[in-house]
Amino acid sequence: MIVKNPQHYTVYGGQSNHLTIRNLKSFSAKPWSDGIDLMSCSDVLVDDVFLRTSDDCVALYGHRWQFYGNARNVTVQNSTLWADVAHPTNLGLHGDTDIAGDTLEHITFRNLDILEHDEDGPNYQGCRAISGGDLNLVRDVRYEDIRMEDFEEDQLLNLRVLKQDHKRISRGFRVC
Repeated sequence: MIVKNPQHYTVYGGQSNHLTIRNLKSFSAKPWSDGIDLMSCSDVLVDDVFLRTSDDCVALYGHRWQFYGNARNVTVQNSTLWADVAHPTNLGLHGDTDIAGDTLEHITFRNLDILEHDEDGPNYQGCRAISGGDLNLVRDVRYEDIRMEDFEEDQLLNLRVLKQDHKRISRGFRVC
């Protein structure tokens, strides 16, 4: 399947289990047009995708909006990721702060090509971004056989623990 210029996400999933996304090609130029964003999804396989996005290529979260729960057993493999801004791989932001947070675990990124990346904003950098935000526990994340083009402006890995400003999120501002 080929998707051109989606309004927001190419694939948007929430509280799904046993999900397979295969042979997807997506090209986006609109603001905040992510490739694949999954909230509280488990037992997921993303295989053989090409994502040229204006924002995150693959983003994995716990709780967000009406979706609740952990994210476990996710594999992204045999794919090419090209994020104009934000992150080729992004995980860990957004969680359920009304309880003890969510757990994101057993996440594998394997056999990926990450192409040119030019991100100016320091809060959005990280070709491989792992953010323990909103009381989330992030563990057992593996990157295997990742090839990256030389990029202009960004970070190879961004690993951080942070607290989200939910008041800003609820008013519609994009916080990462």
